[in-house]
Amino acid sequence: MLNPFNRFYDTTVEIYSRVDNGYTDGDAKTYLGKIICDLQPYTGDTEDKPYGLSSEKMYKLYADKRGIIKTGNMVKFADSWYRIVDTEEWSLGVTAVIRSVEDAD
Repeated sequence: MLNPFNRFYDTTVEIYSRVDNGYTDGDAKTYLGKIICDLQPYTGDTEDKPYGLSSEKMYKLYADKRGIIKTGNMVKFADSWYRIVDTEEWSLGVTAVIRSVEDAD
């Protein structure tokens, strides 16, 4: 089936799995692959800080169905790291909410 939203897929991101290695130096990451997707700025009502200001960056990611877009995996783009906090599959692909993380290396 032709996905009419493909024309908006203009951002390349890298997807990594994240495994707690039990050490304080961070989590182990395994590279799963690159995907082309659409990213849109996102602010959830439950995430608003006082006065509507938030230090966290959040985006909504739209892509074709991919098995590597799962809650808990990491996304890297523009030299920043994001954690996938929610996913939803629909007929034309998958939607994921990603939230910035501090010191993900």
